[in-house]
Amino acid sequence: MANDKNLILVASDDPNIRELVKTAAQNESLETTLCGDGLEAVESIKESTVTVSNYKCVVLEAFLPKIDGYEVIKQFQEIPLIKETPVLMLIGKSGSAFSRYQSGAGEPKTVQTKIRLLADNYLQKPFTLQEIQSEIHSMVKHFRKHNGPHPVTGLGGHPQMEQEVISRLSKGETFTTLWIDINHFRPFNDHTSAQKGDEVLKVVMELIQKVLKENQGADPLKPFLAHVGGDDFILLVSKEAADKIKSCLREEFSKTILKFYSKDEQDKGFFYEKGRDQTDQIFPLMNLSMAVLDVSMEKFLHYGHLVSESNELLSQTKIGAQDVK
Repeated sequence: MANDKNLILVASDDPNIRELVKTAAQNESLETTLCGDGLEAVESIKESTVTVSNYKCVVLEAFLPKIDGYEVIKQFQEIPLIKETPVLMLIGKSGSAFSRYQSGAGEPKTVQTKIRLLADNYLQKPFTLQEIQSEIHSMVKHFRKHNGPHPVTGLGGHPQMEQEVISRLSKGETFTTLWIDINHFRPFNDHTSAQKGDEVLKVVMELIQKVLKENQGADPLKPFLAHVGGDDFILLVSKEAADKIKSCLREEFSKTILKFYSKDEQDKGFFYEKGRDQTDQIFPLMNLSMAVLDVSMEKFLHYGHLVSESNELLSQTKIGAQDVK
């Protein structure tokens, strides 16, 4: 295989998923290395003749035969060729390999039985071609080293948040995660510039930090903030402080974001930008969707489960109410 090709490694025991991801990768001008289990994924990298890392993304199932997704990621960390490549993990209870993780069903979960995943992003099965292609496009275009800080905000991502969640559960803590998404960020980014988009991300981070400082007396837990995607943040706080922080964030954001728009756009409450079909569309000014999820030992088998449920709550905010609990 030529060294100038951009590559994506795909590991799934489901041939339909492998073919779907392959099609999505081809649409993004990426060549694929397809593997049916975790061991094959690791061996394919060890045996690769590529001398310079052209792997732009890894897509793998959380629950793979022979070697699970967590172990694959751990072994990848010892291979220079791929150790900095971001990982998109596919999660869900479908798939033949998941059954071996269900033997303890019905028993109280402990931190020791929590399945660690360590991925940079997650996608819930089943998914469409458009969904997987969008995820691949985002991870390749906005390349972020595996386990590395976000290049704009400097905040940690999913691996750091997963570590924090499991660490706090090990201490017997219960807490709340506040999932924050900037609505209409991508149209704004296209409408203005990537530089302006980066400024918005920094403003949101600073607003969150400001609100946390103003409410630190109301929160018995030490907050933890992560930037997990293009415009997605996760904030770990106490249940007692979550509602107040959410309310303050919404109020501060609605006032601060206006400086990124012209007077005409502020007055109208929207702007024009071409959509994906290249036709002119109307997009509202940016606002926040927020989902609140209480976390305890009994609720989640693994971190990906937490991400999946939170994404579902966020999706509900985009078709109905502003916030969902």
